[in-house]
Amino acid sequence: MKTLLAESPGAASAALSQSRPGLLADLRVLSSFFCRQMAMFLSNRTETLFALASMSCWAIAYGVMGKFFTKYADPKIKDYLQGCPDYTSFLVIGFLVSLLVFSARGNVTWLVRSKDFPNLYTAPCSLPIIILGANMWKYCWIFLQVVLFMVVAYFLFGVTFHVNAGFFAVVGAGIILMTAFDLIGAGFRVITKGETDPINWTIGISGMVLSGQLFPIQALPPWAQPLCYLHPQYYINTLARRTMGEGLGITAVWRELGGFALTSLLLLVIGYWIFRLGFRRARVEGTLGYE
Repeated sequence: MKTLLAESPGAASAALSQSRPGLLADLRVLSSFFCRQMAMFLSNRTETLFALASMSCWAIAYGVMGKFFTKYADPKIKDYLQGCPDYTSFLVIGFLVSLLVFSARGNVTWLVRSKDFPNLYTAPCSLPIIILGANMWKYCWIFLQVVLFMVVAYFLFGVTFHVNAGFFAVVGAGIILMTAFDLIGAGFRVITKGETDPINWTIGISGMVLSGQLFPIQALPPWAQPLCYLHPQYYINTLARRTMGEGLGITAVWRELGGFALTSLLLLVIGYWIFRLGFRRARVEGTLGYE
């Protein structure tokens, strides 16, 4: 992804759009980013095919593992699957959520610390447009991978997906929350130039155990289970499984979803404020793009 920024597609397109400011100019910038990144990515056909093959293998691996545990696990495990009909659906939906939601992790951090960012920042467009444009193809590629994963899981393992408004709302709120955490981490890293983002690192590592992605939290020791309720991904997984796995609509989960969405928006505002403080300090000190 970093190599794509060297071409500065956003800067070139924005320069052409100076005479037509506003929404149209922003759309031209985003289009330039997207087309250039897609062309660069798809030009390497071997890498593209291997990426699709890898996603198919992941779908098969999760499906086989899910079927195995569904066959040999205690039937009472169904009480802990958050509405999913079997462990296969529980496992597959958890993986899909991690792909979609965690696509927002690190998008701001790596961009503002790249050496190409000062050049991009000189483009006559807003900072959010630069950040969105630099990651547009990444979002689209992840969506294509998710569709492939769902097709394989459906036809080979019979996993049923209830793709409804509730699920999209959960994923959207989750992406907003992960973006908020990323903004907070980027606000500190743009000043400290640290190699590791402690916020994203902590959420990612702890999520493997505490989020309920791979197994119900009831499998953890009693003393560890309360920690799961402090992890944001736990609520994303729970709501996603209730909507996509159990088939509940947005009206059935609106209380939990509403509280989660409001919390995500509040943290997004706080995260953007922290990021702007760090960004302004780095700009005054002349250290943007330093690693």
